Amino acid sequence: RPPGNPYHDNTLNNLTLALKTRYDKLDVGEDLDETINIILFKDSLQLRPHGHPRRHITIVSLSSALCSRFTHTQKNEDLEEAIRPCPESLEALPSLHPVRYFSYVWLRNAYVSHYRVQHNLADLLLTVEHLRLASRHPTQGFPKR
Repeated sequence: RPPGNPYHDNTLNNLTLALKTRYDKLDVGEDLDETINIILFKDSLQLRPHGHPRRHITIVSLSSALCSRFTHTQKNEDLEEAIRPCPESLEALPSLHPVRYFSYVWLRNAYVSHYRVQHNLADLLLTVEHLRLASRHPTQGFPKR
């Protein structure tokens, strides 16, 4: 869908998911870089501004791509940039929203990745904290959990 179409944000999100999936399957670094560039520089976040009901999806897509790139390159700035917007994503969701559970799990995974490379005890403590938050979340145990 072209720019200006009310569903252009969905098209960009689907494109980034397809590129990320192809990267995961074929390890083509250009796909991951393109995913990050689309989200950051082709207005994906601007198409879903603060208060947009699906902004958290774009943030998680960006964070996931940056976390994958961190695993590949082990550049600290990728993981730091991946983690930085996550609190905004959590704040945007009501406390009982089922996606909060997945956000906690994603943050746990990000901190585990960082710990495996940097061996920083603080990352391990944050891993445990987010795992506890996920396990205590009221929607934990719903279908697909």
